[in-house]
Amino acid sequence: MTVSTKPATPAGAPAATWARWIRPAAFAVGVAVALSVLLWAAQRTIIWWMADWNVYYMSSEVVLRGGGDLYDVVAPPLGPDLQFNAPFNYPPFAALLLTPFSLLGVDALSLVWNTLKMLALGGVVWVSLGAVAVPRGRRRLVLTAVVVTLVQFLDPVLQDVQVGNINVFILLAFLDLMRPQGARGKGVLVGLAAGVKITPGIFIVYLLLTRQFRAAATATVTFLGTVAVAFAVLPADSLRYWSSAMWEPDRVFIPEFTYNQSLRGVVVRLLGNDDNNLLWLALAAVTFVAALAIGAGLHRRGMNFEGVLVVAIAMLLISPFSWIAHWVWIVPVLVLLWTMARRTRSRWLWALTVFVLLVFLLRPYMFASFNPLQGYGLSPGAQLLAATFVITGVLLVALAEVYRRRGPLPRLTAQGRDAGGRDDLR
Repeated sequence: MTVSTKPATPAGAPAATWARWIRPAAFAVGVAVALSVLLWAAQRTIIWWMADWNVYYMSSEVVLRGGGDLYDVVAPPLGPDLQFNAPFNYPPFAALLLTPFSLLGVDALSLVWNTLKMLALGGVVWVSLGAVAVPRGRRRLVLTAVVVTLVQFLDPVLQDVQVGNINVFILLAFLDLMRPQGARGKGVLVGLAAGVKITPGIFIVYLLLTRQFRAAATATVTFLGTVAVAFAVLPADSLRYWSSAMWEPDRVFIPEFTYNQSLRGVVVRLLGNDDNNLLWLALAAVTFVAALAIGAGLHRRGMNFEGVLVVAIAMLLISPFSWIAHWVWIVPVLVLLWTMARRTRSRWLWALTVFVLLVFLLRPYMFASFNPLQGYGLSPGAQLLAATFVITGVLLVALAEVYRRRGPLPRLTAQGRDAGGRDDLR
């Protein structure tokens, strides 16, 4: 008699796959929770701690009572002598996403919010390391944890965590863009990011230019879906946002504020007024076209990582108002620069890496004016200090074009990328 038995491997394969991910996932969550607790303990007494949630709490109250005046509410003062008065400026869909978190008290909220933020940042660093050919495994996992811990000292990350903003979550669009070309569902995170903050919509153009038409269509449909959901739940607020509030950049803050690290901020500080938008619009248009052309060119040469980052920098430059925290995109940029410098041992690349690192560590813009609200009448030296992020961004875009002309370095083609130039991050 013959007894047939089925091999155990196929049946056990899913369980084995899950088991393989349990320990790394537990490690990642543990690091994220530990960092969140440390950040809460170290900064919870700072007056700006979770300050942007003063706005989000108000917006959530509007959502819970049915909407109608989402773009009229302003945050209460942070203290007796510190008026905040910040309005809600995101699309209505963002208010819908934030509302469930508003049911938590500020301490519990900060722990949950920042734990999720550390996990998102870890995902960005993990994928960035994969893009520069660091193999999967324990070394990459530990290196990710170390980098996530160290970047807490970078000014954009520090400020985003401190005020409780959403910029690190917008970085999740990066994970989408780094997926293999043709991957199922690619474009969903880009569409969601655009639905929350509009400016990531620039990546839809990038996907079109790089002939990733299905991903571009997915991103567009997802974005339109966020608009439709918001119209269904908050019709009056949605109509007001898309017809008027979206087109009022001064709702955010005064453009000359030295914390405005965008081309518009630089231009209005140089001109001494914001009466004429023609110059900054022209610069923004040139930057938009040039950066997308460079980004698409990099992609064609097998350098999608670099292309995505160039477009991200352009997004920050052309936005009417780019707060310091918006520049969290510098995290994957530094991963790329550091790896290139270390593997090529190029002195100029080391110099560039150190320069970029110092700019985003030392806050040069803070030395431009004793009062950051007084962005007019600055000396030439102060103008330079007030424009350091913008200058660095323009420099990186220009150097990316030089890099595009030279082609990818061997350290990025030896492993981690297939013959078509796509990142093997599956």
